[in-house]
Amino acid sequence: MNDDQGFVTFQTQKDVYKKREQVKTEIRLKDGNRQPLKGSFSISVTNDKEVVIDTTSGILSGILLCSELRGQINNPEYYFQKGNKDAEFAADLLMRTNGWTRYAMPDVIKGKLTYPQIPFEQSQEISGTVKSGLLSKNGQNFKVTLVSEDGKFFDTAETDKNGRYTFRNFEFPDSTKYFIQALNKKEEGKYMTELYIDSITYPNIKTARFEPVFHEVKKDSAFRVYVAKADLYYTYENGKRIINLPEIEVNAVYKKKYEYKSYLYSEPDNSISTEEIERFGGTNVANLLYTVPGIIVDDNAIRITSLTTKMSENTSPLLIIDDVVRGYATGGTLNLINIKSIGQIDIIKQPGRLAFFGMKGMFGVISIHTKKGKSHTTYPALNIKSIIPLGYQMPVEFYSPKYDTQERIDDPKPDFRTTIFWRPNVMAEYDGIAKPVFYTADDPGTYSVIIEGVSDNGKLIHYRGNAVITVK
Repeated sequence: MNDDQGFVTFQTQKDVYKKREQVKTEIRLKDGNRQPLKGSFSISVTNDKEVVIDTTSGILSGILLCSELRGQINNPEYYFQKGNKDAEFAADLLMRTNGWTRYAMPDVIKGKLTYPQIPFEQSQEISGTVKSGLLSKNGQNFKVTLVSEDGKFFDTAETDKNGRYTFRNFEFPDSTKYFIQALNKKEEGKYMTELYIDSITYPNIKTARFEPVFHEVKKDSAFRVYVAKADLYYTYENGKRIINLPEIEVNAVYKKKYEYKSYLYSEPDNSISTEEIERFGGTNVANLLYTVPGIIVDDNAIRITSLTTKMSENTSPLLIIDDVVRGYATGGTLNLINIKSIGQIDIIKQPGRLAFFGMKGMFGVISIHTKKGKSHTTYPALNIKSIIPLGYQMPVEFYSPKYDTQERIDDPKPDFRTTIFWRPNVMAEYDGIAKPVFYTADDPGTYSVIIEGVSDNGKLIHYRGNAVITVK
C-alpha cells in the first residue's frame, strides 16, 4: 500500500504563537524516491478544545479499502497503522473474509474481463436523437446547435446514420440552462423535425444501513462550552436570534419583465414594450427602432452597428414574427406590419445568443410579437428543446479573517473560531511546495492539522498532525 502513497511534511516558522498572529506554513509533497510531487490537496486546521479529529476514516481507507469492499467497516483507518503487527494481521483476516469479492480470478486468467456499464465521466455530456419526416425516420446529417442561456457557450454537432448526436468536453455550473435546436443541412426543416434529449442516468448507490449511536452529554462537558461559545459568537455577529416585528401588509401589482416570451431565446438584449409602442404614436414601425441604442435606420436599410461595419442588404437583421422566420428586416418589410397589432419588439445582438440562429442571424435578430399571437396558445417547435443538466457546484470561499493591521488586531469583537483554517484546493506545483497562510483565533490552546489529496500521478496524500501549533 505504501506504493500508492506520497510523503507529506508540515512546518511552521515557530511552535508558539500569540492570539491573532499570522501563521506561515510550508507543506512539501514527495514520492518514495524523495522527489517532489505535483498535486492538489485540502487542509484543515482546528482547535483541539472544541474539535476532535476523526481518526477512524480518511482518504487512505476510503479509496484503498472501503471503496473495494462490501458492507460497513468499523474504524477502517486502524488497518493502515504503520508498524502495527496486530493491524496488519487484522487487515489480512479482513481481506480473506470480505475482500476482492468483485474479482473472479479464473475468468481474469482466461482473459474474460468485465467493463463498467457506465463510462468514466470526463466532462458534462448532452446527447439524444433527431427524427425527421412524417414517418419519424432517423435524421441523418442534421445540424444540432447547443447554446447556453447566457450566450457564453456555443457548439454544433452533426447526427450520424442513426440520428444520434452528442455534445462533450464542456463544463458549466449547476442550474445553467441550454437551448438545443436541430435543422437539416439547409438549416430548414423546423416543422418536420423532432428533437429528443436522452434522460440522465446515475448508478445506484448502495450503502450499509446502521443505527446512529447517541452519547449522553455531561453537564460539564466541553461540548456545552462549545455550544455556549458558538451562541455568543452568533450574537456578536447577528444580534439577538429572535426579533418580533409588527404585522404589515404589502399591496402591489406584479409586473412581468417581458410580457411576451419566445421559444427561440430566453431573454432579448433590448425590448420595446406595448406601452412604449403606444406612447410612440406613429405608424412607421421602422422608426420605432431609433429608440434602440446601436441600431441605424437609413432609408430602407437597417443594421446593428456592433455587428456590421458597412451599409448593405446582406447585413440586415433576421426578421422573426411570432417565433416564425419571415426573412430579413428592412424598412419596407417592417412598415408592411400594422403598428397597432404589435405587442412587443425584441432585439438580439449578442454574438453568443445569435449563434442559435446560425448564419442567417449573424447580423442580429429583430423579433416581433403580435397581439394576435398572444390571444391563442403557442406550442413550442418540436425541433427546439431546453435543458438544465446537473452541473458542478460553485465553490464558496471559507471565511478566514486577516489581522494584518493594528486596528484589526485591537478589534473588540471576539474571535471564537473552532475551525481556524480550511481550504479544499491548495496546489503544489512542480517543486512540490505549498505555503498556506492563516491567523490564529483568540482562544488559547493547540491546533491540529489534516492534509489529504491526490498528486498528479495518482499518489495519495495524507497527513495528520496532532497539536502541532500552540497558541498562548
